[in-house]
Amino acid sequence: MKIKDLVTEAVEEKTRKLLKKARKKTARVIDDSNLADVFGIDMEGPVTSKKRRKKTIRKKTSPGTKKPKSIFETVVGIVKGSRRGVTVATIREKTGFDEVQIRNVIYRARQQGKIKNKERGVYISA
Repeated sequence: MKIKDLVTEAVEEKTRKLLKKARKKTARVIDDSNLADVFGIDMEGPVTSKKRRKKTIRKKTSPGTKKPKSIFETVVGIVKGSRRGVTVATIREKTGFDEVQIRNVIYRARQQGKIKNKERGVYISA
């Protein structure tokens, strides 16, 4: 036998043993039905967490059209399209994005030199 065959056989044997053990319940595991009795609580279904997702503008696109813009592209596009400058409130009204998301985009775009401040709170194209 080759070394490769020996290793494969050893791994398969170990896998079989682990799978066999995995099917058995130990005394340390409390059954869900016993939890209600032990702690005096009713168990419902599993609890799911609500994670925040980044928003992107989604438009119905037909084949051969551009993909949806990201938040960054949308906010920078609004700033660049304004001659007199825009505020965070104006961007929020136009997009519906969260204020924190908009401020993060503005910070990153300023670092990249794409936009600049006209005055405090007013942003224009660089």
